[in-house]
Amino acid sequence: MSERYQKLVDKAHVHVRKLLSQLPKHIRFHDLAHTHTVTRAAVGIGQALRLDTRDLLLLEIAALFHDTGYTRSYDGHEAVSAELAAA
Repeated sequence: MSERYQKLVDKAHVHVRKLLSQLPKHIRFHDLAHTHTVTRAAVGIGQALRLDTRDLLLLEIAALFHDTGYTRSYDGHEAVSAELAAA
């Protein structure tokens, strides 16, 4: 992966870690450990499918952000997750 892409992925990891530290206490499953598990699995599948570097980057970032919406809302968290990733 290029240095530019790696910096973007690293920045996303840090940002998601900060976001998920704001999870409400009653949300126990969709935490940082779950996010890392999903991200590793998604990237592994992407590598097995031989996705190119750009697509692997997008997949990793999407996996990182997939449950971040829970920090703002339980209902409709998917749309909020997409908004947080876009921002």
